[in-house]
Amino acid sequence: MADDTPPHGYTYPNTSDDPDQQDVLRNRFGYRTHSQLRIDEYRITSERLVEIELGMAQRAALTLTT
Repeated sequence: MADDTPPHGYTYPNTSDDPDQQDVLRNRFGYRTHSQLRIDEYRITSERLVEIELGMAQRAALTLTT
């Protein structure tokens, strides 16, 4: 079977053997390690959950699109 490894469209290219730097999703922060990205992913997700629980979901969605 041929090597069906997909190109790195959604992830940064793997330039290190460090597992923390393998297949990291491209992100707006430019983080190249899972450990860096995880911190902001959790922070942003928890902030968004609070917005939704407080009924600010519609307003927050509108500010993201403008």
